[in-house]
Amino acid sequence: MKQQTDSIKYFKVFDKRKHLFGVKIEGQRSWYIKPQFKGIGIKDEGTADEKMWFKQQGKYGYYHIGERRILIPAIYGCPLFFNANGQSISWKDYKTGVINQENQILIPFIYDDLKIRYRCVPIPEEEDGYKKIFIGYVCFTNDGAAQAYDENCQPTNLKDWELELLNKETEYDNSEVENMSLTELEERIKKEFVTLIELGYQNYTDKVWSQGHCAKVDAQEKKVRSLLADRQRMMNRNFVHNEENAQRIRRTNDLLMRAIRKAIKLGKKTSKSLQWMEKVSHTTHYEIGIYVYPKWKNSKSELGYERKYKSSAKENQRLKAELHNYEGTHIWNIIAALASGSNYYEPHSCCDYWVSKYSPDDWDERKITMDDGVSWDEGMHYPVYQDVYFTYPWYCLHNHHFLYSFEDLCNINDFRVNVEVQFVAREQDRVS
Repeated sequence: MKQQTDSIKYFKVFDKRKHLFGVKIEGQRSWYIKPQFKGIGIKDEGTADEKMWFKQQGKYGYYHIGERRILIPAIYGCPLFFNANGQSISWKDYKTGVINQENQILIPFIYDDLKIRYRCVPIPEEEDGYKKIFIGYVCFTNDGAAQAYDENCQPTNLKDWELELLNKETEYDNSEVENMSLTELEERIKKEFVTLIELGYQNYTDKVWSQGHCAKVDAQEKKVRSLLADRQRMMNRNFVHNEENAQRIRRTNDLLMRAIRKAIKLGKKTSKSLQWMEKVSHTTHYEIGIYVYPKWKNSKSELGYERKYKSSAKENQRLKAELHNYEGTHIWNIIAALASGSNYYEPHSCCDYWVSKYSPDDWDERKITMDDGVSWDEGMHYPVYQDVYFTYPWYCLHNHHFLYSFEDLCNINDFRVNVEVQFVAREQDRVS
């Protein structure tokens, strides 16, 4: 007999032994659907919806939870989200198109990118308010061709205002960038970065400055960041998301995940070796952190910082003596310096994680990389990447902390791993 679903709420549950997701019903301990999915479209807070995407063997399909059956087999390259018209954008064979819930093709899989078309309609009762009305899709190929489809997936023409938006040039934060070459822009960034360093940016947290000087540093930092963002826009505008570049991106992502697994292994081993400290009274407790940094091994850049002197005073003196070399540094180092937030010699990590005691569950890769079964492909949601699975550390490299372009990411040679142990005095042991 089929269960009544009026008040049922479904939750996805990860089976750590099988490394697969299953489904349980709120308030019940037994499996409603045994673990069999690499991913499933249920949010952490649960859902009453019965139809959603699922992932098996690297592909996506559509599933009816209430009836426990597959509606669309797992043959597509991205999660399926059906709109009110029963349509979903999907990927197949590294191309994009649209299907319906009967798995019929509405827009053929011949395009390299696909966007949803909206028309904005004012809301009279709300000042400056408007709502988006779905009016179809616009599809693109890498050779520059564009084709519009209406809300019923029938070919149509783009509106004049849509054509105007498509033909609009990339907007930069700094208007003068439009007339610059990439080389000229990078030289300008280096010059502005030197000015930022001369203002004391690398020692920002150690200085007690006047309000006026702080404002100068903040303004100069904002200027450098805006120029770096313009460089990213300039380079990404010319980057083609084709199979060749997808392989280059995949290579970098594989290097990143290899480094993260190495960091987890070293961190877990270090944490396990210090368990004895948890049993000793009147002592310090420890914290273990793991870091993963991008690194280039060529004549242009050496991001890895290596300490030369044991003495902190001598090391600081050496670093200050190298200030005159900032202008010759590669642009990648400047991006890393700005991402780190005022510490040039300890670049921001694209993966950092801290624990204060040993627990095997704390070193779970899914937890550290924030892997919920969905690729972190924001800004890279193209069908050519359907076989590349991105996690949160990649998102940090591309969108969050850093301002690397797609081409920069392709040129990363490897990732450096650091494991750090800090011993911290317990509060009751401190002498006031």
